[in-house]
Amino acid sequence: MLDTALELLELGLSVVPLQKNKKTPPSGCTWKEQQVTLPTHATIEERFQSYPDSDLGIITGNVSGIIVVDGDSAEACTWIEKNFPHTWLTVSNAGRGKHYYYRTPGDGRIVKTSAGIVYDAVDIRGEKGLVVIPPSEHKSGNLYQWNVAEGFSLEDLSELPEFPDKYIDNTKTYETYATKNNNYTPGELKNIADQCAWLRHCREDATILGYNEWVWMLSIVSKCVDGRKKCHWLSKMSTKYDYNQCDKKIDEVINSMGAVSCRTIASKFNGCFDCKVEGKGNLNFSPVILGAEAIFKEETQRVSIDDIEKEQINNTTLQLSEKIINPGGLLSLGMAALRDSDAPDIPQYSFPIVISIISRALMGKIEYRGVWPNFYTVKVGGTSTGKTDSDKIMRRAINNDVDLDGFYGPDDFSSGPGLLRGLVDDPQTLINLDEISYLFKRFDRHDPVTSGKIEILLQLFTNCGLTYKKPYGDAKKTITLEKPCVSLIGNATTSIFDNIRPEDFVTGLIQRFTFWCYDGKIPKRKPYVGRKNTNMDLFLKKIKEIYQSKIKTKNDKLIDVIGGTVTMSIERAAFDRLNQFSEHNIDAANIEDDQGKIGIISRRFHEAIKYAMIFLAGTYEITLQSIDYGIALAELLCDWKLNVLSNRVREGQFHQDCEIFKEGIVATIKTGKKPTGKMIANRRPRIKELKPHEFNNVVVALAARKEIEIDDSKGSTKYFLLKD
Repeated sequence: MLDTALELLELGLSVVPLQKNKKTPPSGCTWKEQQVTLPTHATIEERFQSYPDSDLGIITGNVSGIIVVDGDSAEACTWIEKNFPHTWLTVSNAGRGKHYYYRTPGDGRIVKTSAGIVYDAVDIRGEKGLVVIPPSEHKSGNLYQWNVAEGFSLEDLSELPEFPDKYIDNTKTYETYATKNNNYTPGELKNIADQCAWLRHCREDATILGYNEWVWMLSIVSKCVDGRKKCHWLSKMSTKYDYNQCDKKIDEVINSMGAVSCRTIASKFNGCFDCKVEGKGNLNFSPVILGAEAIFKEETQRVSIDDIEKEQINNTTLQLSEKIINPGGLLSLGMAALRDSDAPDIPQYSFPIVISIISRALMGKIEYRGVWPNFYTVKVGGTSTGKTDSDKIMRRAINNDVDLDGFYGPDDFSSGPGLLRGLVDDPQTLINLDEISYLFKRFDRHDPVTSGKIEILLQLFTNCGLTYKKPYGDAKKTITLEKPCVSLIGNATTSIFDNIRPEDFVTGLIQRFTFWCYDGKIPKRKPYVGRKNTNMDLFLKKIKEIYQSKIKTKNDKLIDVIGGTVTMSIERAAFDRLNQFSEHNIDAANIEDDQGKIGIISRRFHEAIKYAMIFLAGTYEITLQSIDYGIALAELLCDWKLNVLSNRVREGQFHQDCEIFKEGIVATIKTGKKPTGKMIANRRPRIKELKPHEFNNVVVALAARKEIEIDDSKGSTKYFLLKD
């Protein structure tokens, strides 16, 4: 591979090493500099000698003088060959696609790298882009191959056809089929859909929309009231939906594309015979103009308790499907045990408890790829909704009914060293904290005790299953833990989110903790009937079996594993699915710019393995069903962080305070109280911390934006949210 790399460098190509079967640099290697400057011979020799098994790639754009058009399907390749100049140099990528090579524009213009913009499944590898080249190995096991027309060789790169002008500014090719006017009054999506057959088709057939129709739909819906949210709502019905990629496309459409015109729609859609656009036949109009009818009314309308419950305004509840909380096996049995107890029937509280109990029983028994089944969990909900009750019921049953000695660790710890000393005798444990918000609280000045606790928790999470040493002073005071594996579960109210800032997503705390949030009403207490809880007995009997070092093998035989940890075996189909998910995970992380989101996305892989272990609950072999379950749960929790939690956490303290004030109004209305300043502050402690002039600035800004209405009647000042 080194000789090939040096030969291509001589031809003026910026050559870089790649991980095997991937489009990323080897660990510890970076080639950002080679996106603008050719590497030296010495650099190439050093890299390929350090990573002799690497695949080979080329940085595209002006640094190498080439642009590559990448067709990812047979249909895409056919389109390229019809719409781009014929080129004598292509590369077969061993899959269904092909790479077509062109010369960069002679005048030095930059061709942007893009994906799927000029045509579905057609990518332009332009400035600072990357292509894999022969003799690299495709993930199918076949090799990439050069296809050079007769009479040419790689030394003739200067004679490649020039990349065509019409695709150079490829981010704005939308204007060929969209109106350039972007100054529409924001309209209601419902008004448009009521009058436009094509948009009704987009809404009703959202699961099967082609790429171009999807982009056209975004060009209209993004210009509606609350457009971004509605774009996601329609897009997520597709099996190809990815939140981050969709959000980037929405930005692209908003910034670079007008609303698709009726002329374009009519050319592809047969249902425009009943068009309601004024001036029927004038197809330069766009359906977006239909949305502005009856939006603004003279009288404002306040948000009511019915609106809040119906539309889930500001609701942060983690939505758990029946497939997640009732997948069968020990998970379902644990959920049935808590349902049959006095615990509140709130799965956002019960399910993480069941996961934590199974996790504790498995500690030290099994691992896979160095992953051990430990979790840092926060149950989040309103005061008096039953978070602590659920914990107490499970703890009482474990301590009294089955007497699992040492099952739970400390209920609290005074410091980081204090926690470590408590783990010396038993480094594998479950810590149950009644209140965990203090770990996320922000203090005006540095708090060394809390910082020390956080530091130790993060280190324990990272060093799970290894030998962990923490020196304090001299060698005699060094604390050593063999194979620590700590799970932690604690409770918090939704005010915990008021303390989180965007920069916290980059730290280990937010990335390592999972949040199980219930943002609903206080449930009614179950009547105590005193009957025997058979499901609880069965659940704890199985937990005791696992905890006392017995594991089921694939042959359903119990084996003792005292003195060692079993490395789980894995079915071939499960192995393939896991590797597939790993590639998907890496691709999703690589297209993300935000470091915090990259960390959260990347952790899905290990989390999926952990939840697969919990699903199996002590059996020996990882199955395809367990991996599918683990992936589904890991993605669910990750998406909640990326889409719900991140929306709660905005840049800028003033904006944050405005959002918290509105949340306080909603929280107050939910209780049936009048939303006065005092009641809002009681529901959102951050508002209590505002100085009078800061409180006034928030109120004035929200009123000026027509987001709230101030009511001074009947003696006390009240604040109401207004409907859009």
